[in-house]
Amino acid sequence: MARRELSNEEQEQFDKVLSETMTKPLDYVRHDANARCDEALRRATAEHGMSFLGSWWVLVELLCSKSEHEYDVRDATGWNILALDMSTCGRLWTADECRDFCEQLAGYGLIERELFDAGRIVNDRICREVEKYARAVAGKSLGGWKPNALSGNAKRDAKR
Repeated sequence: MARRELSNEEQEQFDKVLSETMTKPLDYVRHDANARCDEALRRATAEHGMSFLGSWWVLVELLCSKSEHEYDVRDATGWNILALDMSTCGRLWTADECRDFCEQLAGYGLIERELFDAGRIVNDRICREVEKYARAVAGKSLGGWKPNALSGNAKRDAKR
């Protein structure tokens, strides 16, 4: 069963809700139960210890809570803001520590190297999850329309 096409009006509504939702901070961070098994995270944790892993998850939460899901660190102010935001549980970060930490993250491929070099801290997986969530919200705004998805009956039939 093919999904129905949207009318121009519905497509405009979908695009508007999608755009608005993708730029909003997330209320929670969805991640795989086995995220700790990610090869890059395992290598980083083995080399730097569990505090590195904890710091990574603090950064993930921060990225998800930002309206554009990224940090602008093109200047000293950006690094100072990130250092303040990373300072949790009695540990105060300096801008230099944040820069070194993010350099390591880029080296492991946990943040996008090209964007990091351009002064932006972005994680591609977070961006994909945000888009997936935004598509679901936009689809619900159209009465449950699911973009690029099979209907329940088609899913069941495909399994046979």
